[in-house]
Amino acid sequence: MKEIEQHKQFNLTDFLITNNTKMKGRTIFIDDSRQYTMEDTCKTIDNYCLYFKSVKCKKGDKIGILKKDSFDYICIFLAAIKLGVIPVLINIKQSNENINFIIKDSEIEVLFMDSIRKDKIVLEKSVPNVVFDLDIKPSAALYDREVTYENDIACILYTSGTTGMPKAVAHTHNNFYFCTKAYGDHILTITDKDTIYSASQLPFSFGLVAKLTLPLFYGAKAIISNNDSLYDVISCLKVNSPSLIFAVPTIFNALLRANSEFINKKELRVCVAAGEAMKEIDIINWEKKFGCKLLQSYGQTEAVFVTLSNTITENIIGSVGKPVPGYHAAIVGGDNKVLEDNHIGELVISGGSISNSKNPASPEFHTGDLFYKDLNGYFWFAGRNSETFKYRGEWINVLKLESTLDMLEGIEKTIIRGELDNSGSVELSVYISLNAAIDISALKSAIKKKLPRHLLPRKYYLVESFPHGITGKIDRNKLDDIIKKDL
Repeated sequence: MKEIEQHKQFNLTDFLITNNTKMKGRTIFIDDSRQYTMEDTCKTIDNYCLYFKSVKCKKGDKIGILKKDSFDYICIFLAAIKLGVIPVLINIKQSNENINFIIKDSEIEVLFMDSIRKDKIVLEKSVPNVVFDLDIKPSAALYDREVTYENDIACILYTSGTTGMPKAVAHTHNNFYFCTKAYGDHILTITDKDTIYSASQLPFSFGLVAKLTLPLFYGAKAIISNNDSLYDVISCLKVNSPSLIFAVPTIFNALLRANSEFINKKELRVCVAAGEAMKEIDIINWEKKFGCKLLQSYGQTEAVFVTLSNTITENIIGSVGKPVPGYHAAIVGGDNKVLEDNHIGELVISGGSISNSKNPASPEFHTGDLFYKDLNGYFWFAGRNSETFKYRGEWINVLKLESTLDMLEGIEKTIIRGELDNSGSVELSVYISLNAAIDISALKSAIKKKLPRHLLPRKYYLVESFPHGITGKIDRNKLDDIIKKDL
């Protein structure tokens, strides 16, 4: 497969907007109230460019977007990109503490925020300019985009780090171009006939590409929806009849069990699941019920979008497919050496859209997830690695949970990890070592009172001691080898 081309001097909006001006009368975005053409989009982008100029935002400055998904959100994002201003996308579901951390950490100059959140979020005095529901005045000027280069930062996303606090992931103009073209050309062959629905929101890299860069790049329509409830999702799908659906397995499973005729089978051609493993039986049942392929895939915020995927012609249910053209995947052991096929190890991804702040010269990302590659080159999820992993669509840091349990009377140490059950789903297990005799029923009851309900372990194990590595730290990868008693 020919390598996907890279560019020296360019701005992402060249490929998303400027090169598509011939489609100015074509509908490109749809929300609950109206449709927006490419001409509407270009004008609104330039209106926001005028605002940025009026508040003296310049290339390299950072602005924050703390809003629900909307047409204005998209235009704020693209106007910033066009001028070389760096948008920082903040999930509205973040806690007050995390929102203020992101604002301070990213050093944003202007924060765009929905007025409905004005009294719900308490901001520290670290943002010079907070903008609520800006009434944009039409701009007579058509702004030329700023001169930017392939390795200039285009956007900053935040994800949970190993410390449990949000972690900044900076992506360049070329990162977005690379992943969009790689996936759109080679996995789904997206065209201007497609209508795209993404259940993931814009602050998530999966939603940002599915809802914004893919449709603009290929001239497809994109549905802007906030999915506040399953009813909203069903209503949106029923009204807009998408041909492509991007969502996490939780959404697909809920839709699968919904007793409603909301899918237009004549229009829907393929669905894409990412974010966590989906049960094989659920994929099979989806394809039977709705008559279209559901492709399990795998991606990371650090790579912007999907790096491993099944395809329409090669869909091996249960696997996450093969590397998207332009990416390379390897399974490595503890010594960082590549393992043979059918051996479980850590998945390492490299390719043209990897953000690697630790070593920019080496675009390689150690995912912390356990996989194996079969003899045919397909990758299979085998569990989570380290203290932080995604559970039911949410990144959790088990060190916080463990420290809570370690304070209980009679407990010496606890280890919590995600493990695959018989159906292939990830469930939490807790390993417990005691420092005193204690009633086990009372202990389990105490644990249930300490942890959030959705993070309660499904399995409890009693161990005499934990294995340690050469650094003296507990070696979580060796838990399968120790003697344990099922509680």
